[in-house]
Amino acid sequence: MNNQGRLRREDIELIAYDILKKLNLLKEPIELSGVLKHYNISLYEKDLDDDVSGFLHVKDNKPVIVVNENHHPNRKRFTVAHELGHFFIHAKNTKDALFIDKNYSGIFHRNQKSTKGTDDKEIEANIFAAAFLMPKQLLKKALDNNGYDILDDSSFYVLAKRFSVSQQALAFRMAKLDFVVG
Repeated sequence: MNNQGRLRREDIELIAYDILKKLNLLKEPIELSGVLKHYNISLYEKDLDDDVSGFLHVKDNKPVIVVNENHHPNRKRFTVAHELGHFFIHAKNTKDALFIDKNYSGIFHRNQKSTKGTDDKEIEANIFAAAFLMPKQLLKKALDNNGYDILDDSSFYVLAKRFSVSQQALAFRMAKLDFVVG
């Protein structure tokens, strides 16, 4: 933990990597269904308000993730990974919990507070989601072995598609890893 009580980025990266390694999922795109199945996490897509990406609800030790069916597939993947972050970091050993990703003052939410760095649980879940969907080792390997020119828009698009993430999420992840992004 850092001096603000938040988990260090390196610790979150390690949690995500260890889960992927344990389940033999270190290949892109990361297969989320294997994680959900292994940990008995139910996944549903529902027609939610546009400002709701999804939520994690744990009731009587039964975790359920719900994502907004109206969102782009890449956004849904990031939301599932984000909710998995809440599960593994904040709720795994909790009998009951609710984490809502909505742009309002809810229980736990991913919104401008998390983007600005003021909501620790949401920041941690975002770090986990990025590390889970785009593990540093796989990104580095893809860049080293496939000749991607990350300064070229078409190469960057292909790399984002390879990991089934948005170009924005990929750019943010690469910047956080100190990979060069144009």
